[in-house]
Amino acid sequence: MNISTQLCGLIVLTILLISYFNQKKVGLHSENVFLHVMCITYVSVFLDMCSLIAIHFQNELPELFVKIVCKSYIATVVLVGYAAFIYVLNDIYEERIFYKKFLYASIVSIIEVIIIFCLPIYIYSDGEDVYTYGPAVFITYLFAIVFVLATLINIGVHRVSVNKRRSSMVVIWMAIWFAAALIQFFYNQILIVGFASSLGMLILYCSLENPENNMDKRLGCFHTHALMEYLKQCFARKESKSILLISMSCFQTKNVPTDYVNECIIKLVHFCEKFKKAKVFKNIDQELLILFPDINEMNLAFQEIQDTFYADYFYADENKSQKVNRFPKTLFVLVTDSQIVSSPEELLQVFQYVKIENQQKNKTMVCYVNENVLSALRMNEDTRQEIIDALEEDRVEIFLQPIYSTKKRKFSSAEVLARIRNRDGSILSPGVFIPVAEESGLIVRIGDRIFEKTCAFLNSHQMESLGIEYVEVNLSVVQCEQKSLADRYIKLMEKHSVKPWWINLEITETGSVQIKNTLLENMNQLIRYGVTFSLDDFGNGQSNLDYMIDMPVSIMKFDMNMTRAYFENYKAKYVVQSTIKLAHEMEMLVVAEGVETKEQLDEMSSVGVDYIQGYFFSKPLSVHEFLTFVKKYQEPGSFIDKI
Repeated sequence: MNISTQLCGLIVLTILLISYFNQKKVGLHSENVFLHVMCITYVSVFLDMCSLIAIHFQNELPELFVKIVCKSYIATVVLVGYAAFIYVLNDIYEERIFYKKFLYASIVSIIEVIIIFCLPIYIYSDGEDVYTYGPAVFITYLFAIVFVLATLINIGVHRVSVNKRRSSMVVIWMAIWFAAALIQFFYNQILIVGFASSLGMLILYCSLENPENNMDKRLGCFHTHALMEYLKQCFARKESKSILLISMSCFQTKNVPTDYVNECIIKLVHFCEKFKKAKVFKNIDQELLILFPDINEMNLAFQEIQDTFYADYFYADENKSQKVNRFPKTLFVLVTDSQIVSSPEELLQVFQYVKIENQQKNKTMVCYVNENVLSALRMNEDTRQEIIDALEEDRVEIFLQPIYSTKKRKFSSAEVLARIRNRDGSILSPGVFIPVAEESGLIVRIGDRIFEKTCAFLNSHQMESLGIEYVEVNLSVVQCEQKSLADRYIKLMEKHSVKPWWINLEITETGSVQIKNTLLENMNQLIRYGVTFSLDDFGNGQSNLDYMIDMPVSIMKFDMNMTRAYFENYKAKYVVQSTIKLAHEMEMLVVAEGVETKEQLDEMSSVGVDYIQGYFFSKPLSVHEFLTFVKKYQEPGSFIDKI
């Protein structure tokens, strides 16, 4: 009796099963499917060995018993083909449809097993050569071939939706198994089908189904891909989960080393292992996502995490002379019921939205996701889509706000502002779409579109004949990050034959040294071309004086809050007057925004402001309204005289 190949296959499967049961698993439906496939294969190899033993001792055993054992084995050969088929179905169909297909395939396999047991089987035994043959064996091979073909056909038909790596591994498995079955069919004494099944399981386990593949090796928790797969399953099953996001990525500064943050995250992961019902996943960046079966489990865990790691301070030395934060500043986001959102994608969008909203606060925070947060997110998403649609449908327009020259007593320039026109003709407020555009990066497309429309406008209308010497166009911080900015804008000016001195670009302060250096490179290139720059929102930041010194700007613009402060705070009055004097000594011109009354105009003019901008003169106007306005007040003093 030679059962060495079967014994080897059984040992391989035993090791795989022990390893599989001893590893941490996410809880995916696919994991259960693979486990069933492996168990069916294990039973098949075990019965293969049992059938050989029964045949070897057939003279001592009842004939019926020997044939039942032999038929049980060949029946499991069909079941291995069936197992391969349902393994592929799990990849193709969502869980609900899978179970319907699974039911049909199970009924077919049961009928096939009954047919096998009803047909006769014969045994050949001659020393070491032992095998079975007859109608039962023949129909077994036929049914197995049908399942193999069905498996391969499904892979071919659904090749777009099936993971290519998974499908290729299944094809290899089937090829090995089919080749072994073919060899054994023609050479009955070569009994290798069972071992081939074991080899197929080994290939699937090592390449696809090892639970370690779902683990983040460094942190010791499940990784982001496993998170998405598990969330998709939960939402498909309509399973409610309570979720805690722990994010250390929002508030990191140069004073918090990355290695230290990673060490803190690892400590949190190890601590969370005590919560047996929780599943810990690594999210993007320096974040953990912990899923709980209900809100009570989440609240208990959250309280323990805070008490253990986020007590306000601990003493750094024995004398208690120095207090130090235990952990980096952290954002906690709690979702009491995952069904409050519609999909895993929206859930992750909620987390991203909350992080962005809280990033500026720079302190440890706790945020509960509720309907208000979701409404704000969905409005944000609607606005983002509206921006995209407006760009595609050319509904992004330029508006212009006239700027008054105190020396020439006339309108000599204008600020170009971005506006989006809704499909019904109304205007979408810039206070709504600008923050969304900046967060999503769409501000770059808007900025380029506005600049091109400005160039087209300047080319189409003789601004100089109307007394307009230049127009101001805003640059966002995101635009300033791009090294190609200067090249793009020069090409647009050349395309529309715009004289560079017609353009003044407004920049705002940024805290990033890298962005500042990139901006400076762009500025120098554009200045050499003939464009000028102004420093916008002076008084709204903390280091604008540095910008006045470091950046080659020719105009300084007071933020409207600074202008208002001038009339409400005597200290602000001295700051404004000193800044105007400083700007003039640096050969810079000064613009005051937010002027709304005649008294403010007169006061700003008397302290040396060169240009005035505000609702006292006009709100931002459409192109047609702006042209009408400047033509009406083209002569010096004409606006003031008509008040």
